[in-house]
Amino acid sequence: MNYISLWGNRLQNPFWSPPPVGESRATLLGKCYHIRFYEYSLCCYLTSHREEIQRWSEFVLDRVNGSSGNESGNSSRNMVLGFSTRWKRPKTRHNPIIPSTLQLCYGNICIIIQGHVLFNLPDSLRQVLDSPLINFVGIDSTYHKYLLRTYYGLDIRNAIELSSLAAPYLNVKREETKRWEIGTFVKVFFNKEYEPSPEMYSLDWEGVLLEKQVNVAALGAFFAWRMGLICKPITA
Repeated sequence: MNYISLWGNRLQNPFWSPPPVGESRATLLGKCYHIRFYEYSLCCYLTSHREEIQRWSEFVLDRVNGSSGNESGNSSRNMVLGFSTRWKRPKTRHNPIIPSTLQLCYGNICIIIQGHVLFNLPDSLRQVLDSPLINFVGIDSTYHKYLLRTYYGLDIRNAIELSSLAAPYLNVKREETKRWEIGTFVKVFFNKEYEPSPEMYSLDWEGVLLEKQVNVAALGAFFAWRMGLICKPITA
């Protein structure tokens, strides 16, 4: 299933057709980035606009309600979303860590939500985050959930640690997978080399994002979605 086409057809939003690899396409409300990683291709929408967030949320809720069958390998009883946040590194260890972005990925459509809109998200996204039928899978997802609840009052009902899913699936000890970073997970699950530059942790995630920042944020959520789907978590 081509999720880029599905998204465009479903929302009658023609700018969702992917631009050439390595380029980004401007839209009325932001940018849609077409990202290629080996044979994987995804569309990432970077936005701070409630209207676009609401459309993406309704797109997901439509699938939770089962109106579109089992596209992307999900059923209405075990939908998986990739989940992560990014933040600007604090100047000192005494400064709090405050998320600057929220990344969510379903299929090959990712959304990066940025800015003060995190304080005022549409109800549709809050429904997504609170759904008992959606598993939000990511690395250190419990910590990301804590940060979102602490600073934005957002609560994610089913935040699931990727390390907890991967350990029994791979038949290794949880103590081992807890130490893995994204590059190790990608190597083990997909036999691909992927190692984000350390400079990503020191870049400003509060301002205008560079294209390489968008790539890293989107791929992190995308990999979490794919690995979560492979491990098939059970909804609480």
